[in-house]
Amino acid sequence: MGDTVKDTRQRIVAFTETRDLVVKERVLRMLLFGSKEARTRAKAERLFGQGIEAMRRDNYLRATALFEQAMNLYRMIPGTEEEEAACLKCLAAILLTLDKLPESESSFRHALTLYQKIPGTKENQADCLYVLGITLREQGNLAESETLSRQSLALYQTIPGTEEKQADCLYSLAVTLYRQGIPVDAEFIYRQSLVLYQALPGTELGQADCLYNLAIALSDQNKSTEAESVRRQALALYQTIPGTERDQADCLHDLANTLDELDKPAQAEPFFREALALYQTIPSTQHEQARCLYNLANTLHKLGKNAQAEPLYRQAITLYQTIPGTQQKQANCLNNLATTLDDLGKPAQAEPLYRQALTFFQTLPGTQHEQSNCLYNLANSLHNRGRQAQAEPLYRQALTLYQQTSGTGFEQANCLYNLANTLDDLGKPAQAESMLRHALTLFQAIPGSQEKQARSLSNLAATLNALGKPAQAESVCYQALTLYRAIPDSETNQAICMSNLATILDALGKPAQAEPLYRQALTLYQTAPTSERNQAQCLYNLAISLHRLEKLDEAAPLYRQALALFRSISGTERDQANCLDNLASALLLLGKPADAEPYYRQALTLYQTLPGTEHEQATGLHNLALCLKTQTKPSEAKPFFQQALTLYESIDRTTIQYTNCLANLADTMSVLGENERAEPLFIEAITQAKTAENSNNILGPILYNFARNLEALKRPSEAAAVYYHAYAAYSTLTESDTYQADCLHNLAGILLKQGKDSEAEICYLQALEKYEKNNRRTNNRYSECKLSLSKLMSKRTQAKVVNLDDPEDLGTLWHQEFQEGNTEQSIYILRRMLYILQTYDGSGLQIATSLYNLGITYSQISQPETAEPLYRQALTLFKQFEETERQQALCLQVLIKTLHSLGRSLETIYIYPEVVELLKSIPNTETLLADHIYNFAITMLNMNNPSRAETLFQQALALYSKLDRSEKYQATCLYNLAVLQGDTGRNQEAEQHYIHALKLFSECENTEREQARCLYNLANTLHELGNLPQAEDTFRKALTLFTKVEGTENSRANCLYNLANTLCDLNRNEEAESIYRHALNLYASTDGTELSQAHCLGNLAGTLKTLGRITEYATLSRRALTIFRTHGGTQTEIARSLCRYATAMGTLGSVETAESALWEALNLFEDANNTGKDRAVCLHHLGTAARELGKPEKAIHFYIEALKLYQNTGILENSEIDCIHALAHTLKLLERYEAALTLFQQLLSPCENSDLPRYVDCLINIAIILHLQHQTEEADQILKQAHDIFTKKIPEFDSLGASILDTIASWSTDPAFRRKHLILALQYAVPAAVFFDEFRFKLSCSSARIAWITNRAQHSMSQALDIAARLGDAALVAELVAKWRMVGSLAAIPAARNSEDPLLTLVPSSTPEPDETLTRTAGPNLVLPHPRTTPLYQHPTITNRPRAHYR
Repeated sequence: MGDTVKDTRQRIVAFTETRDLVVKERVLRMLLFGSKEARTRAKAERLFGQGIEAMRRDNYLRATALFEQAMNLYRMIPGTEEEEAACLKCLAAILLTLDKLPESESSFRHALTLYQKIPGTKENQADCLYVLGITLREQGNLAESETLSRQSLALYQTIPGTEEKQADCLYSLAVTLYRQGIPVDAEFIYRQSLVLYQALPGTELGQADCLYNLAIALSDQNKSTEAESVRRQALALYQTIPGTERDQADCLHDLANTLDELDKPAQAEPFFREALALYQTIPSTQHEQARCLYNLANTLHKLGKNAQAEPLYRQAITLYQTIPGTQQKQANCLNNLATTLDDLGKPAQAEPLYRQALTFFQTLPGTQHEQSNCLYNLANSLHNRGRQAQAEPLYRQALTLYQQTSGTGFEQANCLYNLANTLDDLGKPAQAESMLRHALTLFQAIPGSQEKQARSLSNLAATLNALGKPAQAESVCYQALTLYRAIPDSETNQAICMSNLATILDALGKPAQAEPLYRQALTLYQTAPTSERNQAQCLYNLAISLHRLEKLDEAAPLYRQALALFRSISGTERDQANCLDNLASALLLLGKPADAEPYYRQALTLYQTLPGTEHEQATGLHNLALCLKTQTKPSEAKPFFQQALTLYESIDRTTIQYTNCLANLADTMSVLGENERAEPLFIEAITQAKTAENSNNILGPILYNFARNLEALKRPSEAAAVYYHAYAAYSTLTESDTYQADCLHNLAGILLKQGKDSEAEICYLQALEKYEKNNRRTNNRYSECKLSLSKLMSKRTQAKVVNLDDPEDLGTLWHQEFQEGNTEQSIYILRRMLYILQTYDGSGLQIATSLYNLGITYSQISQPETAEPLYRQALTLFKQFEETERQQALCLQVLIKTLHSLGRSLETIYIYPEVVELLKSIPNTETLLADHIYNFAITMLNMNNPSRAETLFQQALALYSKLDRSEKYQATCLYNLAVLQGDTGRNQEAEQHYIHALKLFSECENTEREQARCLYNLANTLHELGNLPQAEDTFRKALTLFTKVEGTENSRANCLYNLANTLCDLNRNEEAESIYRHALNLYASTDGTELSQAHCLGNLAGTLKTLGRITEYATLSRRALTIFRTHGGTQTEIARSLCRYATAMGTLGSVETAESALWEALNLFEDANNTGKDRAVCLHHLGTAARELGKPEKAIHFYIEALKLYQNTGILENSEIDCIHALAHTLKLLERYEAALTLFQQLLSPCENSDLPRYVDCLINIAIILHLQHQTEEADQILKQAHDIFTKKIPEFDSLGASILDTIASWSTDPAFRRKHLILALQYAVPAAVFFDEFRFKLSCSSARIAWITNRAQHSMSQALDIAARLGDAALVAELVAKWRMVGSLAAIPAARNSEDPLLTLVPSSTPEPDETLTRTAGPNLVLPHPRTTPLYQHPTITNRPRAHYR
């Protein structure tokens, strides 16, 4: 940027040049002809002129003294303010040049003030504003600087001929805007300034400076291309102006930087060199030279000219070391020099430089980002030198710093990627996976990072495969390959990715999918330069894949090609050995053991020359031994097995390879006749195989060979047991039928010799089936098995030789075995018969019958899942033939039963109608038809279709009514019909059906359980009908019957529970309590009844509340709540229980606890979408709690919300009346009398006959409100009406009576009248207070007593004391106080009033709580299962992945 301060000084001198000419003329004239004043002015003018000359010569000290002398003289002369201002302006310019900014500012402001008082000095004012703006900017006061610059510009624009000054001012304003961080606005102003400069001759320097700074503003807006053009223009101008070498150097340097940013390092290099050459000719530019050297070195590094970059970095470091305060720049140089040395292959020299740079950064504040870069580069360097353990913590430190300093996603992603590679190399793949996934997420958010994403995905796939997650690895590798295919010139990476993906697919057991990928990769490798090793590896992996696909003829030549390539590449001895070993294995499997043997020997020889190949040597010895054994050379094979075993044992005897070798050695010894010596080896091999990983493939063969060894040792029983185990071990493998068949065949032979013909027959049948399943019909073992089985069956049937391929013979055999109960033989014979019929085009009807019978047999051994498809197949075939309705019906019948047993009852609803229609067409099936319709009804009931079920029950009932001895079935239908009718509110119909069912059940034997259930449900129905006495009697009868039937504890508990509910409804609460507790004891002795206990506890709690036992009410409510919470109660059940608990706690005075519980209940009701009465009651309770806590406004809100819900139900119940009453009292408390009056009046009609105390309370409060509204006569009439109601002497009326009389007295102005009514009031108040006080002793705990005193007794006591005091009866007051103090009841009673005026408002008695939320839940109606069962049977290697270390 141009030197703004220097430019300003030149501008100030220019502003004074014109005045200098005038001064000389005026001084001469005044000295010759002037007065004393004139001579003083002349002297001042002379001093001012001398000051200007001194200023031009940069003699600022003399200039300052001269200007100050001149200014002092001017101050002595009136009317010289303009000259004084000129002096101040010059002084300010000198101070600005000397960087004395505060003093300069003060002088400019003083000059400006003077000019503003002098007419015709607009230009001088503009000059002062302009330079003052610059002064403020240099002090950091950018906002005011901008304001002054704009004011200066506005003044200049009104003065003709000031275009250059306007350009200067615009330039200065642009600088200020740029420093404020507004490059867009700065760009606009620079362009305006440039237009003005370009219109003026001789302003080339101004144009150049403007272009230079405009380029800076453009660069800050990422407009680098435009900035490049502007910098070139600035440079061209500077090069035409003498003495601008420094500006030229700056411009060359910045232009080079811009080209570097535009990724044009080759173009940038010569400009850096030219800038450097210029700087080196200019004194005091060491800092600029160092900066230029550093940036030139960076550019050369980018161009790959690291050898040229290295000395430049070193020169830059040397220069920076001579400049104080450049530690950060030195650190940057050191870091980049180290990176260059790394790239030059000098990592040992790089490491200390990284550490030196890091030390610098760690001592400098605000360099966390540079520290992270340095740590990252040092970690890369260490990683590349194989020092991963040291690199890991450095990567982690770098990553932490990047994250703390909001480093770019690209930096974090690179760091994560390289850290993951390091962790992978350190054997920490799980940690590596996490880092790679994080890196991938970051790369995916960065445009243009597809290659980095692809590499991350490729490495992640390899890591996942190493972690044993090949399925995930496959998906990730496909993603990597897709990305690589979209990236130009990435054929080699594509090939590597394809090869890795193919290897993963091989590991997943998908060699067929792997093969084409290997081939594609191979094609790409063959076209890529220097990829022989990758090509050889790919050939080898392809050969392995074909090997697994058993394409051995294709695999062998590929192994040979890979081997030839590996042999042409040095350092591939291990790969050669692997290739030789696998080639030998392929030849061995091709039946060419003689060809395989030399390859095995060559592989072994190579392995023995390689260090660290003990495992491979052991494998080579083992494979060679197997090859010799295959050539029937067991004696030659044995020593190789022994050598291999010794090596495996020295490595790890728990591996599968050791076990396999041990088993093969044992089998070889067995073949050589060394059976006794082989036995312990077999036993050890079996023991090892049971514990070794991935040993399923070898356990079966080991056991099989051991069994043969035991047979050779003449131990058949032990051999048989081992064959069983071998069979089981083979069953875990795929395609093991032939091996299992061999086991069964040999086992059958042993069993036959032991005389166990039946067991031998089963084994032969199973073996035969497995041989045929594996298409081994031409196998000699198959023929032997078939012949042995035929002879055995002929012996069992004592008939001709059984033909195992004749369905007729097999049918006879099956019938015999089925009749004898030999289910297992029956199954295998039927399966063979089906196999023969289906193979040789047997009759469809025969096949259908066999399928049906096979299904029946499986059903008998409880295998419904196997039976189901057989029934369906049979049904499909039967439908193809005429006159098979009975067979179809039987199939459908057993299929329905099977589906029910499988828990798939829903599917039966489509089958029942088909069965019913078939049975209607078959004679003599009325009973079966009725049973099916009944069962269909039960199914529809279970499927929640009660209307359809009811219709079906009625149809079944009609059919049963026509059959003999069907009373029990009729009764069951009637019972279930009654249940359905009760569930739909048709209780009168249900009652008649229960009575009818009960009569029929009583006529049948052993139906006590059914009668008890029927009585129980009848009692519930009577309860619903309001016939409570008869319901009680019926519940007791049901209880008597349940007591006689075992296992009915839960039913008895339900019956007791509902009996207690009934007693509560009959207001016999003491009896109900005992019954509830009996029910609770029964529930507690029965598993799975916790929720029933909770319901019972809730209802018992409500009963205790009615009995005034509040503490027990609270305890039981809490217990019920706990059970609902811990045993899966519904949200509604928990919420209702919370409401009950809240009511108890509120009654006991714990209002805050109650409020908290109610809020939780409200939320639960909302979650359960319960917006009816339950939620209304909860809101009602919340209103009461809010009122008790002194929040009446909240209380009103809750009451109104509750009323909305109550009114939605359309029924004005007690709960709604309670809510209206509470709302009215709360409104009255807040003096909202009109609304309260309306509600009290609304309550009169519903309360007049049903709730007399509330009715009276409403009358009193209406009277009070009317009196307050000055409607005295009407108020007196209503109060008299309330007083006239008192005919009964009950405590609640006593308190109300006292209130009425007290109120009447308060309204009268006649003292005698008032005294008379107060005496009457006292006669009511004292007994009421005594009653309420004594009642507290009925409560069992202190908290309940305190709550009672607070809520009820205290008001009555206060009322009595107050009336006695107003009557002046001191003795009575003393007596009452003494009485209540003595019994401990007098707590916080307000002092008796001395005022003669009574209270106009009454404290109402405690507002009734809403009804309990808990409904008395009846026990469940019980659906009886159908008692009939109908018989339903009828005759008839991943390659090395690419790694990238990003810098």
